[in-house]
Parts: sequence; structure tokens; C-alpha cells
Amino acid sequence: LQLRVEVCSNGHFSFRNRVKEIAPFLNRLRLSLDGQEDQNDRIRQPGSFRNALQTIALARGLGVSVGVTMTVAGCNIRDVGPLAHRLAQEGVDQLKLHALRPVGNARNNLLFGEPGADLLEKLRVEVTSPPAGMEILCDPNLFRSILPADGSCDAEVIPRRIDRIELDPQGGLTVSCNAVGLNVNALRWDRDQKCVVATHRPVDEFSMGIGPVRYVNLREQILHELGGGGRSPSVRVADVVG
Repeated sequence: LQLRVEVCSNGHFSFRNRVKEIAPFLNRLRLSLDGQEDQNDRIRQPGSFRNALQTIALARGLGVSVGVTMTVAGCNIRDVGPLAHRLAQEGVDQLKLHALRPVGNARNNLLFGEPGADLLEKLRVEVTSPPAGMEILCDPNLFRSILPADGSCDAEVIPRRIDRIELDPQGGLTVSCNAVGLNVNALRWDRDQKCVVATHRPVDEFSMGIGPVRYVNLREQILHELGGGGRSPSVRVADVVG
């Protein structure tokens, strides 16, 4: 099927034996962090950052590629650059930045404020110069408030093909990151029949028109624009390639 398999975890020590078991079948272990150690542990719990680093070291020792996912909010946006460099030193080859969505802890937690436009613009430039050996992918929704309203961030509502699908512990399959945590699964994994089952409802992610998120590498995108493949970039050449 030519499918890539990624497993996302918070890196807790209790998960390490499972990492050893599934390592031969993994294309990438993806860990979730919320910033540098102080900020991450403030949002989560003391020791969680160090636990994640130890799990990264374990996976790298097993020959498994490691990526990190970070949800960007007002409280941690300044951590993105320093965290990227720290993770590159630990052997992480990809950092994926999510836009904040009001689900789970973020729904009523004042700690998760929306980042201001000035910080978003600074981040947009910063991610075009990632550490050596690291790719930084961005959710276009992260920068929607500072980009021109030209439709460049609009996602197609009904995807022509499914590039990714996410399986939660309860068997729910989610196609779009925009639908995670909303309990609007249109597909489920049936453990008894060992197959995917369609469970179309009036409030599933397809019928509600929740479009997929197309993560972009801003460095590649802007260099492409500089080469004449698109509209003029909104950052200076020196900011991109310096």
C-alpha cells in the first residue's frame, strides 16, 4: 500500500517498551511538546520534557526517525526557534507546527492565548531558516491572521485523495487535523472485522465540510516564489537564505 506509519506520543517512560516492540514497523516516531522545558512542563507536568528527550534518544538508538509536533500559542511561540535547535542536537529531523484549536485543555485554559501578529510575523521568517538537518512544517492556519486574504490558505473541503489518516485509541479515524478532538469521525477501525468502516453522520467531518490541513515547508515555498514560481514573497531574501 506504500503507507508511511507514524505513532504520536508524549514520550512518557511507560511507552518506551512499546517503542522497542514497534520500531521495525515505524517510519517515524512523533512526540508532542509544548515548548522548551520550563514552558512544556508548566503546560503538562514536571519531568515530561526530560521524559520526551529520553524517548527520543531511545528511538534514535533503534534507528527510528523522530519528529516533534508543537501547538503554537501566545504562551510558547517564543520557544519555537530555541526548541528547534535543541531538538536538532538530539537528532530530531522534523518539527511540525500546529495552529491552536479550541479543543481539550485549550478550550477554557487562559494560558493558551492566540499569538499576536508581530510574533507570528517573526515566527514566519524564523522558520525559513531551520537548523541543519531539520525540516519545519507549518499549518497554514497558523499564519491566517497575517496573510493576505487571497485564498492561499483555503483547504479543499472534500479531498480528492486522502494523504493521511489519524487513528485514535478508541478506533476513530480522522482525516483532517481540523477535526481532531471534535468527535466527528466519518470512519472507524473495526477491531473485530479488522477493516475500516464508514460511519457517515450528519455531523461527521465530511458532511460538515471540514477540509484537510496541507502542511507546508515555508523555506521551500518562499525559495520557489523567489525563483519565479509564484507571487512575490513577503519577506526579504536575506531573511530567507541568510
